[in-house]
Amino acid sequence: MKHPLPSLTLALTLCGMGACSFIGSPKDPVPTVKVAGTEPGRALVVVLPGFIYDADDLRDEGVADAVHRGWPGADVMLVGATFPYYRTGQLVPQLEKNVIGPARAQGYREIWLAGGSMGGMGVLLYEWAHPGELTGIVLMSPFLGDDVLDEIREVGLADWQPGDLAPQMDGDNYERHVWNMIKGWRTHPELARRAWLVCGTEDRLFEDVQLLAPEIPPGQYLASPGGHNWAFWLPAAEDTFRRIASRPRD
Repeated sequence: MKHPLPSLTLALTLCGMGACSFIGSPKDPVPTVKVAGTEPGRALVVVLPGFIYDADDLRDEGVADAVHRGWPGADVMLVGATFPYYRTGQLVPQLEKNVIGPARAQGYREIWLAGGSMGGMGVLLYEWAHPGELTGIVLMSPFLGDDVLDEIREVGLADWQPGDLAPQMDGDNYERHVWNMIKGWRTHPELARRAWLVCGTEDRLFEDVQLLAPEIPPGQYLASPGGHNWAFWLPAAEDTFRRIASRPRD
C-alpha cells in the first residue's frame, strides 16, 4: 500500500493550529499501550487514534477507561498509529505484524479494531487487506474520503462504480477501494454484520457518515447529539462496547 491518506491540506491546517502529531517513525514498530481488563487474554479491543493523537494521548484522554466502563473484561490496546504510518503505507503491515498478528497468536477469542476520525479510515484499510479476519470493527466518526463521496451522493452507492481499479491500493485509489469494499458488503452480509458505526449529529463528518450508515446492520449505527470531540466519543465508546459485550457468544 503506497501513501494512503495524502491529505496535505488537512495536515497543514492541523499543524497550523499547533496540533500536529506526526511523531513516530514508520520504520519502527508501532507504539502501543496495553490496559488489561478483568478477564485478561479473552477479548482484545485495539484502538487507533485520530489524526492529532497517539497512544499516550488516547490513554490520557481516558479511552481505555471508557471501553472498560462498557466492557470491563476486555483488554484494550491503544495504538500510536500516527500519520507517518498512513503516509508511507505502513499502517496495515505494522498492525498485522506487531499488534493483531501477535494477539491472534496469543489465543484471544475475540479481536475488535476500533478507530475514530482518521483512525476510522485506518480500520477500513485493515479490513480491506484482511476481510473478515477480525471479530468486529467499530468506526467512530470515521473519515471516509474526499473526492469519491460526491460521486456516491450523486448516484447512490448501489449505482456507483469505482472504475478500473489496480489490485494494489495506493494514495490515488484508496478511497475507491474502501468504498468498493463497503459496496461489496451487500453481497457478503456476514462481513457487514461485524461492523458498528457511531457519529454525533453535530459532527463535521456527519453528512459523510450518512453514506455509510445504510450499509450497517440495524441497531449497530448509533447516532446521538454531539460533535467531533472527546465529549461525544468517550460516552459513545462506553455505550457501544457495552452493547457489544452484552451480545450472546457461542
